[in-house]
Amino acid sequence: MTIDNYLRQPGCARFPFLFVITFGRSGSTLLQGILNSIPGYCIRGENNSTLFQLFNASCMHAEAHWDHGRKKTDTAHAWFGADLLDPKHFRRTLTDTFLQTCLRPGSDTRCTGFKEIRYTPNIIDDSQFSSYLQFLQTEFPGAALVFNVRRIDDVVRSAWWADQPPEAVRKLLIATVARFDAYAEAHPNCFIFDYDRLIDDSTYCAGLFDFLGEPFDPEALEAVLSKPHSYQPRPSGDDRNSVQQTPVPNPSPDLKSRPPERHRECLKAQSIQPDSDVSDVKVGRSGSEDAVRPKATSPRRFIQRLLRTGP
Repeated sequence: MTIDNYLRQPGCARFPFLFVITFGRSGSTLLQGILNSIPGYCIRGENNSTLFQLFNASCMHAEAHWDHGRKKTDTAHAWFGADLLDPKHFRRTLTDTFLQTCLRPGSDTRCTGFKEIRYTPNIIDDSQFSSYLQFLQTEFPGAALVFNVRRIDDVVRSAWWADQPPEAVRKLLIATVARFDAYAEAHPNCFIFDYDRLIDDSTYCAGLFDFLGEPFDPEALEAVLSKPHSYQPRPSGDDRNSVQQTPVPNPSPDLKSRPPERHRECLKAQSIQPDSDVSDVKVGRSGSEDAVRPKATSPRRFIQRLLRTGP
């Protein structure tokens, strides 16, 4: 199934795609359970930021084509074949493959997506954050972004962050939530979900259901809340930290990490603020490659064009 075929299915939800954007120990697995209680919703768990890496790959592929393939190449050219690269086709193939192999929606799925905790600035820096979110909404038309947050002091005290300097973690999470708030405020297809408000009063969820255009069923919600939602501890005797789903990156004292050398130039090229409004994104993907081809080799310009929806 391709994304276009999925969108042609009858009965798609108001938002046919939904991405939960958050950080570790925010209560996002419970939110995942709540969303999956809605008939026709299939919101998967974490995938180790696989889609973010596909975004990086699509940018590197486009850069290779636009920097070295605008003229015909031959066997004496260092970038032989760069003129045959097709950035739009490559990008669509990657995202269609992600739908088929990671999201795997069923024939009765009305909304699909996944939750991911790897959105802190030491993993996706500020120069990439908006660009990647725009990519999500361009390649998965009609998507909703749900930012899941939790009281920062409680998160800092959790076992997930236990091996990190508390003040550094606090600063990291404050910066994370601040950019969640800023992005959501500027985009009408975004919702900030507060875990603490849910715990205080389960009827808080009614606002989320209203945003999604779905009927709120208090009894179905209580059934979800009565079931533990979290990661599974590792078997006893395992010498790995039993409270972590996946290893937390080993940051330097200020929790900054550097990308691999082979990605560095591509990441520099993504230092932009996308200028398109996702509220205008139509359900469906169209447009020719010429519609996104830049007129110059500026990395800023080609990424801006890359992330725009076709006509």
